[in-house]
Amino acid sequence: MILAKSKGIKIPEELGIVGFSNDPVSTIIEPQLTTINQPIGEMGKLSATLLIKALEEKVVLNERHQLLTDLIVRKSSVRSNF
Repeated sequence: MILAKSKGIKIPEELGIVGFSNDPVSTIIEPQLTTINQPIGEMGKLSATLLIKALEEKVVLNERHQLLTDLIVRKSSVRSNF
């Protein structure tokens, strides 16, 4: 966002920006950053569970897990001309 602003690009009018992780900073920068919220606590718990399972069973796990995320729309991606 800093580079775009330094080049005179208007956010979000000319360039929409979306971040990932929903860092608290995303709410205090201008414009506020649209972001994807990750279930970090759930990711950590699942990772630890799978690691313990792999170590106890002495196997390499080949599992796929899907965790839900949320899109948090803020001013950095909202355009009035659409």
